[in-house]
Amino acid sequence: WRYTAIETRAWDTVIIPNGALVKSQITIIGRRQGAPVQTRREIDFFVDFRTSPTDVIATVESSLRKDPVQRMAIDPPPHVLFMGIKDSYAQYTARYWLTDLAVDDPPDSATRVRIWFALRRANIPMAIPASTVFLTPDTPERAQRKTAEETGRRIDALATVDLFRGLTDDVRREIADHLVFTPFAAGEAVCREGDTDDGLYMIVKGDAIVRIGVAAEEREVARLTAGQFFGEMSLMTGEARTATVVAATDLLCYRIDKPAFQSVLRDAPTIVDHVAEVLAQRRVALSAARDEREEGGGTRHETAKQDLLGRIRGFFRIPSA
Repeated sequence: WRYTAIETRAWDTVIIPNGALVKSQITIIGRRQGAPVQTRREIDFFVDFRTSPTDVIATVESSLRKDPVQRMAIDPPPHVLFMGIKDSYAQYTARYWLTDLAVDDPPDSATRVRIWFALRRANIPMAIPASTVFLTPDTPERAQRKTAEETGRRIDALATVDLFRGLTDDVRREIADHLVFTPFAAGEAVCREGDTDDGLYMIVKGDAIVRIGVAAEEREVARLTAGQFFGEMSLMTGEARTATVVAATDLLCYRIDKPAFQSVLRDAPTIVDHVAEVLAQRRVALSAARDEREEGGGTRHETAKQDLLGRIRGFFRIPSA
């Protein structure tokens, strides 16, 4: 009878009847029209789920691309994917293209070694599947301490925002109780030009890009870093977003919306003038970025301030002084 003999790398010979071959699907590894002979390999690894996925991916990709292991293709470049979160760890897969189909285990091993060292240099802990039971006494003292620590961080964030510097400590503490922690991944849009919502964002960590315009007309006009804020016009007047803000890196923010700030303005209406002053300055700056310059900058600023005073009072239903 006729057969096909295949010699394996383990020095074994596999005999396959031709009748079985013609009835089965055959995969030819590494063959692609007009492309070099190479096949994709996948290496799974596991990391503590509390580590930022953006950091993990950037660390491993940088290491593999900067100095590829032997028999690893340069093009396409190796890349890393975040595959999901399991019971106690985050799962990632590093993919690369193998140039020597007869030798796959050594490059796989070298890739795992490279990943291990890259993560150690970045102080990113690896993980293994495990189950851990954490027993923490939930005492009133512990809850009070954690609340006080978080409130302190929020008050510090408020102190960096021009709009809130003129407020008393008690008022800032009241606002702090209403802040919402809002993280964004690099490349994610925090808000888009034309959106209608009433939130102001304070950046705690990371960088953001401010863009104006739509589609082909869109262009970058500013970059924001920790300690800066955006969205004040929407918070104070309810107007649609005048710019798009995108996270340039992983971005940690606090958000405050209209209900949280409404009672403050009603109890302390005298701060409205300070708020309108800050908003007018930022509005004039944004108009300049849009090439909407005109003569009489001082008059323009004062006009914008008076307009904003009226809109803020109307939005929050504050009686005129």
